[in-house]
Amino acid sequence: MDAGEARVRDMTTDNKNNLEVCEECGVELNLQVLKSAAGYYVGTCCECGPNSRESGYFRSEKKAEDYLKVITS
Repeated sequence: MDAGEARVRDMTTDNKNNLEVCEECGVELNLQVLKSAAGYYVGTCCECGPNSRESGYFRSEKKAEDYLKVITS
């Protein structure tokens, strides 16, 4: 895989708890603020690395945290 190529992982949903879990490492995928070269964003990450991006990019961590609060409340 090229360094710039995004890696897509399989996710399963634990229907009992309605949680997404990474099929590779078994870690529960929770929304959180993450950082990339493009800026801060809301997404999921596990032991395998970044898993999803659920927002656009923000210039500041605070703006990404504020967005996370809005979508999870």
